[in-house]
Parts: sequence; structure tokens; C-alpha cells
Amino acid sequence: MVIANVSPIHEFASIENVNCVSSGNSNDNKNWLKEIKLNHLTSSQQQQVLELLNKYNNVFAQNISDLGECGIIKHTIQLTDDIPTRQKPYRVPYNLKNEMKNQINILLDAGIIQPSTSPYCAPGLLVKKCDGSFRLVADLRKLNSKTIPDNFPLPKIDEMIDQLSGAKFFSTMDLTSGFHQMSMHPDHMHYTGIATEFGLFEYKRLPFGLKNASASFQRLMSIVLAGLSDLQIACYIDDVIIASHNFQDHLQRLELVFQRLTAANLKVKPSKCSFLQFEISFLGHTVREEQVLPDPKNLDSIKNTMPPRTKKQRRGFAKTSKAPVQRIPTTDFPFQKCAFDAVGPLVTSTFGNKFIIVISDYFTRYAEAYPVPNIQSSTVARVLLDFISRHGIMETLYSDRGSNFLSEAMMEVYQRLGISKRHTLSFNPQGNGLVERLNKTLIDTLSHLVSETQEDWCQHLPLALMAFRNAYHRTVEETPAFLLYGRDPVMPYDLIFSDPVRTYSDTPSYAQQLVNRLQSTYTLVKNNL
Repeated sequence: MVIANVSPIHEFASIENVNCVSSGNSNDNKNWLKEIKLNHLTSSQQQQVLELLNKYNNVFAQNISDLGECGIIKHTIQLTDDIPTRQKPYRVPYNLKNEMKNQINILLDAGIIQPSTSPYCAPGLLVKKCDGSFRLVADLRKLNSKTIPDNFPLPKIDEMIDQLSGAKFFSTMDLTSGFHQMSMHPDHMHYTGIATEFGLFEYKRLPFGLKNASASFQRLMSIVLAGLSDLQIACYIDDVIIASHNFQDHLQRLELVFQRLTAANLKVKPSKCSFLQFEISFLGHTVREEQVLPDPKNLDSIKNTMPPRTKKQRRGFAKTSKAPVQRIPTTDFPFQKCAFDAVGPLVTSTFGNKFIIVISDYFTRYAEAYPVPNIQSSTVARVLLDFISRHGIMETLYSDRGSNFLSEAMMEVYQRLGISKRHTLSFNPQGNGLVERLNKTLIDTLSHLVSETQEDWCQHLPLALMAFRNAYHRTVEETPAFLLYGRDPVMPYDLIFSDPVRTYSDTPSYAQQLVNRLQSTYTLVKNNL
């Protein structure tokens, strides 16, 4: 396996005291500073940014020869067995032989690889990068197949994007050949043998293509940037993003990141950095103030995709065309989208009821529950009309595929009322999860209220509903009753503690305050749904 040996976090409380090995090459060429795009800032702001970048000029590396080596943690490899993996070198096209020799010399001079006598060897090959240059890598698939996984988690991209909400300024930095800046453990370098027609070598730094490399590097960066997440500073492997609401805060956060990178002897690539932008591309997203969009480059690649012709192409296209990972908010006001379901049969109540028909609103989570003797279509229609008389006609109504919900009579009701009827897949009640969870809550609550015969459940149903409507819901961050009425209902415990009730001079003033309160609350709910 490839797992980095990590000492407890508290041992790295003072990162400045960590012994890191420097490459010894200082970046004296400051021409890249002229290429930084800062035209959207004022002259004074541009000057402050350039002074900061010039102050920390040594944190930038334009090529591999400028890389440092970080020794905070060293990458280790643990395997399922001790049998060496061996493969012959791949044949290199004649026109690329000099390029491979050149790449080997560059890595040797930079101290990234060294000559080896290892029994392990993986074939080396050249991979073309986005800028047209080449990178020497090893085909480590055989070694990876017997490597024990490192389960250190990578950050969730959607949570990282959420962390940037409300920011005005954004900066992104990409480490120069990030993996090559992390040390390999000396006892595990021989596992990374790379065979070429120019000899056998092994990696002194973390190689690309190695299983667990991403997890190990993420662990390193989590130590380097520890404690900065509350400052809207995040890192995904070797990509760092910094956000802030104002210019001065952003400069301070930039300097803080530069200090951490300098202490860890990590370098970033100037050509892949953006500083104090109003809009940036990050992990496939275009991020700007109060808005996150898909990266146009990714959309163009999908739009320009040729029709798949082979089985492999069709499989790849299917993965690209999958449904969005992030939820798309579609509910803008109460009772626009509702769901209903039936619970039972239960013990026949003293009123002759055996079922409960529940209807819940997606926006406020407000719910109604009706005890009924049966769930025939005529009964369901009566309940639906009673609900509409209280709350109005919904645009969309969800249910399972029960015949009582999809009968010809009910479909006629939906059509006449202009309701868009949606239903879940067969044998998949989780598709209507909102009311399924409500059903469980009501039944659990009733089980604590009913008598031994359980025939009085119908009498306790209003109390169970009252508890549900006035309970805090984490998703909407309020109670359903408050979201619907704009105030908290007077509850029995209010009578005990005699909480003062706010009074209003007249009806219009109350109405205006109610509107203002609901508008701010609904905005919060829309952001959470």
C-alpha cells in the first residue's frame, strides 16, 4: 500500500520548525509578475498585490529545477505480498527517444529520481501535458493492484464550493508538479522502480500514477494549511483556493498561505495562479459572487462530442451524460410542490378509521394528516379537496404508484385542477422520501400516546401533528409552522412560562412586518433546499 506515515497533528503545531529540504535554486526571474492580470483593481490595489507577490517570490517555481522538497511526512508503500512486480521497458518511438533522455536528465538533476538496483520495475512512458510538453511517468498498475488502499478522505467538491459563498475576491494556486515536492520514505523508494532503455531508476519523490498518491498529498496539505478553513481557504490535493469579502482580508489570507507554503518548502506555478479575481475556474466550476456555474470549457467539450460508435465510447458518453450530482432547487414558495401517501391499515379506531392519508409541503415541511376508514379513490379525492380548500392548488403532486392515487377518477381530478402528477418507480418507496419519513415520525409519536388497545390513535393524531409542525427541521432551519404563518403558535408550555406576546398597533403594521419576516425566511429556505 501507499500510505504516508503521519505523526499526530499536534506534533506539527509549529510548522516553521519542521525540517524541510530546499532545492537550493532561487527563482530570480520575476518576469512572470508582469503577466499577472490585475487590471480590474485600482492602481493602489495593484501595487499592494505586486508588493506581496514580490515579497514571497521564492514560493513560486516555474519549472521542476526550482522545486523544493517537503519532509513533513514521507510517503510509504505497503503491499499485500513481497513478490516483486517486474515489467520490461516499453518501446519508445524513435522521434521521442531524445525527449525521454532529456526528461530523465531533468528528473535526475532535480533530485526527483535516482539510479536504482531495485527488483521492482515498471515501464516508463512519456505523457503529453496540456501545454504540449511531456512528462515522464511510470506505468505502476501492477504495483497498484497489490497496494493496500489509503482511506484518507478527499474534500467534497460541493462542500468546498459552498464554503466560498458570499465572497467577492478569489485567488487560486496550483503547486508546480505537486507530487514531486513530497518526499518518499527511504525504505520504500525501491518499490517505485522505473525501467527505460536508458537504465533503471527509482523515485525519491512521490510519483504520478501511484495508488494513494492523492490521499497522501491531501494529508500533507491538510497539515500545511491546518486551521485555515474558517478563513475561506481550501485545498483539493494540489489546488489551493482563497476567498474573501473584501480586499484587505484577502491580502492577509494570501500572505498567510504564502507563509505556510514557505515554511513547508512547497512551490506554486505562476502560470496556473490567479489572484484577487471576481471570477475564477475551480474544479470544473466557474465561481463568482453569489453564483456557481459549470466551467464553459467542460460544456464545450460535451457539446462538441462526436456520436459514440464503439461500446467503449458509448460507455464513456453514458458516464458523461449522467444526472447532475447537485440538487436543482425547484420549489420557490409554500405548497408549490407537495407529496402524499397512505399509512395503514391500523387498528380500527373508535371512530371507525383504519388509515391515515398524509400530505406534506416540500418548501415548509408543513403536513396535514387525515384519518379515514378506507383509501378508495373517492376518499383520496375528498381528502385532496379538503387540503386544497386550506392551502390552495399545488403545481406538482408526488405519490407512489398505488391504484388509489393513479385511478382514472383521480387522474381526472388532477387534470381539472391543473396539477402535474408525478409518481415514484415501482417498489421504490424511497423515491417519495418526504412523506415516508413523515409516516414514520407520526407512527412513532402515536405509539407513545395511544392506550393499550390502540383504538384511540385517531384522538391523538392532532397532538402528533402539532409536535411535528412545531419541531425544528434541520433542512429548512426552522419549524414548519413558523415558515407557514410567519410566527410561532402559542403552545401549552407558553402558558406555563407566560412568555410575553408582541402586540401591534393595527392590522397593516402587523401585515407589513409579517411580509418582511416571511421574505427573509423564505430566502433562507431556498438556499438550504
